[in-house]
Amino acid sequence: MKKIYLSLAALVYFTIIIILRKYSENHICSFLSGVFGSLGVVFFIFMINIEKANFKKHF
Repeated sequence: MKKIYLSLAALVYFTIIIILRKYSENHICSFLSGVFGSLGVVFFIFMINIEKANFKKHF
């Protein structure tokens, strides 16, 4: 179930990035695309750390 939520979040994230990249003439859109990009990287690093912690608990 968690993988479904993660994949849906990634899909929404990438569609927002594509939309903001397409209309990047506005400086606010460029700023928001950078913010979303950095938040996405931090989110996936956080999820990887959670999976590692859960894996260590089982063994």
